Amino acid sequence: MVLGKVQKKDGAQSTSGWALANEHEVHEQISHFGKRHHQVRRRSSTDWEIPAGDAGMFMVKDGEDGFSVKIDLSYFQPIFTPDEVDVVVHEHDVQINARKEDPNNPNYALRELHRQYRMPDNVDLDTVKLRRGAETVNVDAKKVGGYGKPVSFQVVDVTQHRSDVHYL
Repeated sequence: MVLGKVQKKDGAQSTSGWALANEHEVHEQISHFGKRHHQVRRRSSTDWEIPAGDAGMFMVKDGEDGFSVKIDLSYFQPIFTPDEVDVVVHEHDVQINARKEDPNNPNYALRELHRQYRMPDNVDLDTVKLRRGAETVNVDAKKVGGYGKPVSFQVVDVTQHRSDVHYL
């Protein structure tokens, strides 16, 4: 690839400045620009892994009609008080963040905690509700109907022409 301004003089091609001299290289650069990148999502799991091994922290109910989680904030005590624990829902992820400040130096974070758990893919994101109490956080959502149901379709052998089938 030659960088420079393309000039043609007496049938000869020369470059100066900032232009691409080879049209094939220009086309190749443009064809790569703007291509769609596919978003890879993690698999959802109904079994939430709890790093500390204490199942009392979460109460997960994953039914056919809805999904709900109850998070006990007292699990994080005595390190974090319930006021220092923040729970948010971002798309299919339930994020738990906590930060403990040093009272002597407010610019220094003494401890931080970040956890992220995935809700199932068939959760209707428009119906997600987060309710916070003094010691608990509840996340409730309905599920999208028709997800995972069997689909029927007709298989046609295209090697044999049939008059009752319309071919595209």
